Amino acid sequence: MLFLVTGTHTGSIPVRVSLWDSEPDLGDWPEIVEASLIPHGDGGLWPWGETHVVEFPLPAESYRVRWNSRAMDEGAADAGVEFGDPSPDSYELMLW
Repeated sequence: MLFLVTGTHTGSIPVRVSLWDSEPDLGDWPEIVEASLIPHGDGGLWPWGETHVVEFPLPAESYRVRWNSRAMDEGAADAGVEFGDPSPDSYELMLW
């Protein structure tokens, strides 16, 4: 299981999940964290305190994962983001 942290505390936060055949380029993400993952079934994103799950298939037995973030500090500093309003931070979870 992965626990992914965002800067924005409350509101809508853009997160992209992408599955790759091989290690992707680092791109221009200013903050990157990598880890290994052995899934037990399909993947999913569970927003904190919510029951709604966004599920996605994870067909391989193991993965390398990369959590990319942009403007995380700005998201943490902006406590006024309402649901539906754009947050200053954005994220991508890459699996290969």
